[in-house]
Amino acid sequence: MDEVGSYSLRLRKSKKDGENEHITINTKTITNHGDHNAWEEHEIKVNDFSEATKILNTTEFKPFFMLEKTRFTYRLDDMEICVEDITDFGGAVEIEIMTSLGKENDAKRKIRDFLKRCSVDEEKIVPKSITNIIMKERAFNQQIKI
Repeated sequence: MDEVGSYSLRLRKSKKDGENEHITINTKTITNHGDHNAWEEHEIKVNDFSEATKILNTTEFKPFFMLEKTRFTYRLDDMEICVEDITDFGGAVEIEIMTSLGKENDAKRKIRDFLKRCSVDEEKIVPKSITNIIMKERAFNQQIKI
C-alpha cells in the first residue's frame, strides 16, 4: 500500500466524553508514493454501524483489522493533537493538519517544528502512520467480530 492511488476504507465507531456515538466511513488515498503522512481523505457520517457493516460485507470489502484505542484530542492553531492509548500497543501521539493538495510539505514542516519545540527527537517520529504499522502486524491475524 505504497503506490499512488492505494487506499484504505475504514468503518469507525467512536464516542467522545459527553457526546453521542459517531459512526463514519472514511477513505484515505495515497497521493505521493510511499508517503503515509499525507493523503487525500474523504469521510461521511453513517447512522447504523451494523447496517454499514452488512453493506461492506456484501462487496469486495471484508474486515481484516480492528484497532481499539482511547483518544484525547486537543487543538493548537491549525493542528489537531491526539494523545492515544492503543490496546495491545501502548501510547502514541498523532498530530495532523488538514490542508489542501500541494500544501502537504508546509503542513509537515509546521508539525516537525512543533515537535522540535517540544523536544521530541527526530528519530522518535514514525515515518508511516502508527495505524499502518499496527495493521501490518495484525492484519488477517485477528478474529474479528463485528
